[in-house]
Amino acid sequence: MGKNYIAIAKVSNGFGLDLSEKFRVSKTLKPPIRHTHFFCLLCLSWLLVPNVNINFMDLLDISHFSYSTPNRFRLHGLGLAAIGFDWSSICSFLGSPLASPWFANANVATGFSIFVYVIMPIAYWSNLHKARRFPIFSDDLFKSNGKKYNISTIIDSNFHLDKEAFEHEGPNPLYLSTMFAMSYVNGFACLSATLVHVLFFHGNVWECEHDPRAAELLFLVSGSLQVGFVDTKRTLYTQNLQPGDMFIFPKGLIHYQYNSQSVSATAISAFGSANAGTVSIPLSLFSTGIDDVILAKAFKTDTYTIKKIRSCLNKP
Repeated sequence: MGKNYIAIAKVSNGFGLDLSEKFRVSKTLKPPIRHTHFFCLLCLSWLLVPNVNINFMDLLDISHFSYSTPNRFRLHGLGLAAIGFDWSSICSFLGSPLASPWFANANVATGFSIFVYVIMPIAYWSNLHKARRFPIFSDDLFKSNGKKYNISTIIDSNFHLDKEAFEHEGPNPLYLSTMFAMSYVNGFACLSATLVHVLFFHGNVWECEHDPRAAELLFLVSGSLQVGFVDTKRTLYTQNLQPGDMFIFPKGLIHYQYNSQSVSATAISAFGSANAGTVSIPLSLFSTGIDDVILAKAFKTDTYTIKKIRSCLNKP
């Protein structure tokens, strides 16, 4: 019983085949626990345990630096040094770290850190536009004296602006909190960064693609373009654009732009997100290492045709 020996475990895979795996055991027939199994169990435990004990979750999100001070039960400041190990705290700035590649997450995390830890505190403590009269975190509107602006007094029952009531309140300028104002600045900056100037040479086609995280608006400046997209019912919608025309490609649907004229066309493209996540259909299928046999079966053709398409896409 004290010797090591070889055991053979046979497992049926449900298709009538026997998959045999040999492993060395000591005294028992239990297979060794691999690192992957241990990691999966650890992740599962981490997801379950904090959600069972609410107090434990609260302790994970406190400001540990402030808690270590003598007056630890009277916390002050913004709590920017708070450290949380709960999943919702770790990815709160992004929503989910699995939604986009790591470099996109790093970009968002860097911008978030600069915005929250640098720009916003400087704007608040330098009293930019009387910022210290108002809370640093608030989505309310304020008067110049620091009191909240009573919005209910200037709207009617249909939530429309009552001009008489607004004039009765007097020409009192409205103020936003620092966080709220900076969020607007950040939002407008991201929106302007999504504008793209596109030049279509004659006979050029913008490869079939889709934007999973944003709708796209195309404004034609000069020339002529044929555009189209396919909906989820595989219905093709096309339109011939002339200068001054606009066309919207819905989020996530495959679309294209084609210049069939003998002159070049110029357009401005705007996305509904700073991270539209544009995916090229041809490059995703034929330039990512998918086996030729799989593509041949999917497109009901032969591997020679698939190789020919690959060679054409790889040309400079």
